[in-house]
Amino acid sequence: MKAHARLLAVLALGAGLGGARDAFASDGPLSGTQLFVRHCARCHTTSGRGLPATHPLVANFETPPADFSDPLFNSMEPTGDWFLVVT
Repeated sequence: MKAHARLLAVLALGAGLGGARDAFASDGPLSGTQLFVRHCARCHTTSGRGLPATHPLVANFETPPADFSDPLFNSMEPTGDWFLVVT
């Protein structure tokens, strides 16, 4: 599984902890993917890249939706620092 797909699943599971009910499918807990699609994909898109800041849904957001396909989207350290740590 790709890193961003794992991140999306973790974020979705954390948002609902599996307790939400799917109004259009089953009586059981929603999967991480179902939670993400229901609660996050509208702004972050199903690819996780996020809508552009110029899109009407997010035009008034102070910060545009994060790009979850970028593993460093939430890192305060510059990419060069990560390179030094790994090497």
